[in-house]
Amino acid sequence: MRNRIIIALLILTIGYWIVSSQSIFSDVYKTSNLEQENKIKENQDQIIERKDENVKDKKIDETKKFHIPDDIIQEISQELYSSEPIIEVITASKLMFDCQSKKYLNHSVSKISKKYEVMYLKSQKDCDEILNNFPLISEISENKEFEQLFMKVAMQSDYAKFFQKTMAQQFMSDEEKQALETETIKLITNSKNAPIIELLGEMPLTGRSQPYYNQLFIVLGTLNSNYAKLILSQSSILFSCQYNQGITCSPTSTYMLKQCVQNDSACGLDVQTWFQTHNTPAHNRDIAKLVDFLESQAQ
Repeated sequence: MRNRIIIALLILTIGYWIVSSQSIFSDVYKTSNLEQENKIKENQDQIIERKDENVKDKKIDETKKFHIPDDIIQEISQELYSSEPIIEVITASKLMFDCQSKKYLNHSVSKISKKYEVMYLKSQKDCDEILNNFPLISEISENKEFEQLFMKVAMQSDYAKFFQKTMAQQFMSDEEKQALETETIKLITNSKNAPIIELLGEMPLTGRSQPYYNQLFIVLGTLNSNYAKLILSQSSILFSCQYNQGITCSPTSTYMLKQCVQNDSACGLDVQTWFQTHNTPAHNRDIAKLVDFLESQAQ
């Protein structure tokens, strides 16, 4: 489940920011060059061994290829979160990823309060509803299968040209990559989709989009990157509250469950109420400044 949303974000170029942290993809790059060469040699040997096998085996291999069923396409045409199918796919994947994050959070908590337990159980009911809405997508277990689903929907969407550009990043200059990342930020803020907008808070304040992030420091009037990162994260969540019935800001959202684990008084509150009761007035004013800034980017 975790890898599905990663694939989607990679294609959206958010993967660039995630890879820079090396927190998710570390296992992928642990394989040494020697190990990779050995695997290639093993694969070549297997191909030679199978070269003279009969047609029946070839037909069996052919059946293993993944083809996107029409019922999956129908599943993402429900428009539960967006009228745009590709946004629906990314949203479904992000919500499923959030559900896994909630389970991980629950397993990592050493001492569970009664208030937290109540909220966690409620969040699992929300997750059950998500899985019920997207049963076929949730059953796709192979990364390659999800990638094919994503690309088929992407290339049939209004964002086709954008996704074509993201696939050609390796041939771009630094200036072109910077322009693409700025375009990505614009698309996120214009998505009018809560789970996707929430991702703005996951971006590091470094990289090729530094000119964009410099504006955040100017708006906040600070050079403290840690504080700016905190405000960006909270303002992204608050900005997302106005979409999709506030699913990213509810008492059972991933953000509020994390607050509930750390502070019992946060349990049962939505994001807006928590900010009002927990943050200082000055802190909330800075959040409001960035929300206004993000909204201006969506114009």
